[in-house]
Formats: sequence, C-alpha cells, structure tokens
Amino acid sequence: MGLSCWRGRAESRSGPHGAGVAPFESVAELRSTRRTARGFVKARYPGRLAGRRIRSPMVDWVYWLQWGAFWLMFSPVALAFQLRPERRTTWRVVGA
Repeated sequence: MGLSCWRGRAESRSGPHGAGVAPFESVAELRSTRRTARGFVKARYPGRLAGRRIRSPMVDWVYWLQWGAFWLMFSPVALAFQLRPERRTTWRVVGA
C-alpha cells in the first residue's frame, strides 16, 4: 500500500522520461553525475564476508518473534486499508 501511494506521487512528479531517471531531472543530468563518479564501479559482494553475522541466531529469533506478533495483531488494519477504493484509475493501451 505504501509503495502504491509513493508510486502515485512519483508518477505525478516525474518528468518526460518517467521513472527511468527517478532521482534526476533528465538523462543528461544522470549521465553527468555518472561521469563525475569515477571511483564508482559495480562489484560482487566479497565471498570472504559471506559467513559473517551481525547478531546471534538467538537475537534473530527474538526479533522474528516480535515482528510475527506485530503482524498478527495489525494485519486486519492493513486489510481494512486495502478495502478503500482507488482515488484515480489510469488506462494504458499496449499494442502488440
């Protein structure tokens, strides 16, 4: 639901290029920003770090238990919000 609302606001603010260049105003601005970031390169996550953990399995289980209880209590609220009618409907015709 949150993503749907965010997408609706982003679509109304997007320029002629749409969501493809979302944080930027134009393709030219995106290109110039990419060219100035010389040290930026995509890289795989290092294999030597794959086994590291942030917290213990017991703490992970406690967090999972808390979130599970939260979702069980508040899932009817989320379903009630989903029952609301849409504010706007868009139609798109796609040719084959």
